[in-house]
Amino acid sequence: MAQFVTPSFVRSVQPLAKKLLPLYNAASMRPLLFGAAICVAVFVTVPPDAAAPGGSHESTVTPSQRATQEDFLTLNTAYVNPPKQVNRLLDLPTELEDRRMLDTSLKTSLFHGRLKSEGEVRYSPPPSSTLEQKGGSDRRLLRFGMTGTQGSFQYGLSMREAGKAVVDGPDLASREMWGEWHLGVARVRTSLGDSWNNVDKDPLRSRITQTQQRIALTLAQPAWPEIAVSYSRAALVSSLDPLVVAAQHRAVDTYEGALGYSGTGWNARATMGYAANADVLTPGRDTRALIYGVNGTYRIDQLFTLSPSLNLRDERQRWSGVRVVSRSGSLALGYTPDPHLSVTALAAYSETHSTDNLFALSALNATSTVTWKPDSLARIHASLSFETSHKVAHNTLSAPQTLEDTSGVVRLQFSDWVIW
Repeated sequence: MAQFVTPSFVRSVQPLAKKLLPLYNAASMRPLLFGAAICVAVFVTVPPDAAAPGGSHESTVTPSQRATQEDFLTLNTAYVNPPKQVNRLLDLPTELEDRRMLDTSLKTSLFHGRLKSEGEVRYSPPPSSTLEQKGGSDRRLLRFGMTGTQGSFQYGLSMREAGKAVVDGPDLASREMWGEWHLGVARVRTSLGDSWNNVDKDPLRSRITQTQQRIALTLAQPAWPEIAVSYSRAALVSSLDPLVVAAQHRAVDTYEGALGYSGTGWNARATMGYAANADVLTPGRDTRALIYGVNGTYRIDQLFTLSPSLNLRDERQRWSGVRVVSRSGSLALGYTPDPHLSVTALAAYSETHSTDNLFALSALNATSTVTWKPDSLARIHASLSFETSHKVAHNTLSAPQTLEDTSGVVRLQFSDWVIW
């Protein structure tokens, strides 16, 4: 890495760091911002043929790998009407809810696969039965992403902006920049990103912007456990607040450690974290939380898959001493006896209570799906599924009540017209 520390390298890093520091206004995050600037500077200064610090070297490439490394540009345009996944007839979309979309996507690969990018423009036209003007930004989705590889260094950036009338993820925008170094058994990753709502700047609603910076170190070696430590800082700020809405400004520092191990047909991971949540507008109203988690996956004869998980969060309010404890657990089961038949089931339980006895909530969710996909008939792919869902929510304090919801649906779906 010493060969990259040149006067031109320093001059390329400094302007980017000066622009990023005022944007996030967090002096404690200067190491992270400087690390992201180094990611960009290395990409600019390292020659394309420097696949390794010692210079270029030859490698054996299979025909399939060579096909994926070729330069290409593809443009696709589609006009689709995606189905809405519901479990009861009352939730089916009405005739006035038009889910049609005009989607145009672009994918490119340059420099023999070292630089890849993709973009998407999606537009949902308003229903013909309304007087809404066409072409509004509230029905438009823009998405762009790019990833690159430069020897042992990988980098990427992404952005997404969706109006409030978009079908998937409406009224949300986000952007992120990240870089990752592979240094033998160690892997270092740093990222900067932010997200916000109220994309169209509606004066009657607040805009909530969340900015996050994160750096992580992972140590992984074959036949050894994987160890990861990370630190992240997130800031939540409201803007465009109407007169009757209180402003928000919070900062959250999170420290996390993880230990993972995998074997033939199974993997397990345990995590532990500490989060400090501070209210910037009201000093002293801070909270501290300890977070624990265990999850894994176990496969049996390529037919059964079990995925259990357990999570615990213990949060304490420093100004009052009140504790809020949340526990959750889930078990997922997958069974695929043959390519035409699959069975999935999920059971999840969670409970939350406070030591001041202001609330005590519990919830139980259970879902199952049996899907049968016969061979294509008359050039049409079809699937028949039976889906069930059972939910129970219980509140034992204030106004004790129990809510139960049981539903089932038989779904017959035709898709993928096969054209010979």
